[in-house]
Amino acid sequence: MNHIYAPFRSGVTRWSRIFLMLVFSLLTSSLVLAQVPFKMNYQAVVRDRNNQLIPDTRVGVRLSILQGSEDGTPVYVETHEVFTNANALFSLVIGDGDVVSGDLASIDWMNGPYYLKVELDVKGGTDYADLGASELISVPYALFAGKTADAFSGDYNDLINTPDLSGFLTEETDPVFSSSPAMNITDDDLTKLNNLSGVNTGDQDLSPYVQISTLPMVVPANETDPVFTVSVAGGITAEDTAYWNRKLDSFTEIDPLFRASVAGGITEQDTSYWNHKLDAEVDGSVTNEIQTISRHGLTVTLSKNGGSFTDSVNVYKAGKDIEISSDNTISVRSYKVGDIAFGGIVFWVDGSGRHGLVCTKEDLSTGIRWHAGTYGDTRALGDGPYAGFMNTAIIISSQVAIGDDGNDYAALLCSKLIVKDGDKSYGDWYLPSKEELMLMYQSIEAINAAATANKGVACESNYYWSSTEYDNQQAWKMNLTTGEVAHYYKTYAARVRAVRAF
Repeated sequence: MNHIYAPFRSGVTRWSRIFLMLVFSLLTSSLVLAQVPFKMNYQAVVRDRNNQLIPDTRVGVRLSILQGSEDGTPVYVETHEVFTNANALFSLVIGDGDVVSGDLASIDWMNGPYYLKVELDVKGGTDYADLGASELISVPYALFAGKTADAFSGDYNDLINTPDLSGFLTEETDPVFSSSPAMNITDDDLTKLNNLSGVNTGDQDLSPYVQISTLPMVVPANETDPVFTVSVAGGITAEDTAYWNRKLDSFTEIDPLFRASVAGGITEQDTSYWNHKLDAEVDGSVTNEIQTISRHGLTVTLSKNGGSFTDSVNVYKAGKDIEISSDNTISVRSYKVGDIAFGGIVFWVDGSGRHGLVCTKEDLSTGIRWHAGTYGDTRALGDGPYAGFMNTAIIISSQVAIGDDGNDYAALLCSKLIVKDGDKSYGDWYLPSKEELMLMYQSIEAINAAATANKGVACESNYYWSSTEYDNQQAWKMNLTTGEVAHYYKTYAARVRAVRAF
């Protein structure tokens, strides 16, 4: 929709192109002077020259506060970029925009009058149309209070004409308190307590204990306790503690039970074999030796049966990811287009043959919109294999901010999908990118054959949504049968088939 407008000045008929209804109010604030926020709420409803609302549109706004008259000097200027809602209403806060000049907090509201000048670009840019200025009839109370010079500081001594309270300040006459030890506490006593030094009110001198470094060293005495002397601990020698410090490195085993056990025959050579993973045979068994592994491409051969191996990418386990033949040859499992795996139909694999993309065996919808009820830029511009995953996350989070009416749409439909395959559930489905749709088109015959053979439904000769956005109002779509690619409005109902990576 094209919106035509023209700027005007005083004396020219206002609102000749665009009608703007303004709502102006103060922010709710505390009356504490130091916390007055220098901000004001501002709302407007935008209509075109035919008095029709302009909803769901990004507009550029420039606001100026003029001093003296509606052609006066601007003391503060700021800009905003906002969106009108479904009722053509936008809201902003004066003071939260991008400041062009001036300082809102420094305006002297007593030196008025002041006027609010409004300029607007309905195309969301900076080619502003002058919509005129209106006088701020009542100075905003919170902002005026923020500039008041004679506010109470909170210090009683700053007040004038205060009453004389000296007559109420008398000497202590309470006989109970006067006879108590507290009566004798002096300022000097308090100083000594605060400094933790000096002589207390009793007879004990605490000064030697102020610093730990002044305490005398304790010299150990000879043990005279008869109970301790006859105990086992009494026989501990300096040589014993030396053995403890060296972890019994020089201790010789003399326990006859241990020496007669199997462990008593363990030698240093035995422990060397353990450290080297039994490279040398010691027990006559071939079932616990390390296997020799040789690999050529994706085929790994083991010298013994069973086991598993790890390459630079994955950990492979016998019976799941690899197959062991009767001649001890291990083949790494790979995938091809048309396989049923990971909850769907494989339609693309990378060079390793172990990773790629699958799509669902049937459409999630025969016709559903792309957006959540509101136009706007989501920035979901990713394309290529795996790009649809991030696009889907961006679309959902952006629509929450732009406007979500609570009903389903293409990206949300994919993100909510859970496919159960045997004992495993797959819940990381997403709306494919434009290039991922192209990969599906290139494998459409294999997809349709696998779908019909496995209780699925073939793709229709119709348009399917991608997650790649074209602009704020349109997104890319593709006919999976003809390969035709086009972009269309996000309100258009197209089919959806979800994909996931493996």
